[in-house]
Amino acid sequence: MENIVFSGENDGDIYEFALTFNNSTDEKLLSFVNSLPTARGTHETGFKRGLTQAFNTYIKENNILTKKDSKLQIKGEDIRRGLIGIISLKHKEPLFDSQSCLLYTSDAADDLIGV
Repeated sequence: MENIVFSGENDGDIYEFALTFNNSTDEKLLSFVNSLPTARGTHETGFKRGLTQAFNTYIKENNILTKKDSKLQIKGEDIRRGLIGIISLKHKEPLFDSQSCLLYTSDAADDLIGV
């Protein structure tokens, strides 16, 4: 599968994604806020939500499921099997849970990246 790379800007905040898939069942997601590695946070939540919505929209709009399966809802865990991804957010007002900066807690990031 080819790599997917996307970047954007909203009100001075810059976000970048790179992702690909492999044959593994594991999900490997690395995330950064202002070049600091994060263990998890709202930016990851928004990314996962947005990815799931994008896949489900594509599946529905392109009639990929048969009529028999049309009520089937593909879950985020299904889509992220074999995902290898990097999320980078450059946020002008970052908000972390502590000085360790491992958990990013800005609600704005969830909306920004999940779009």
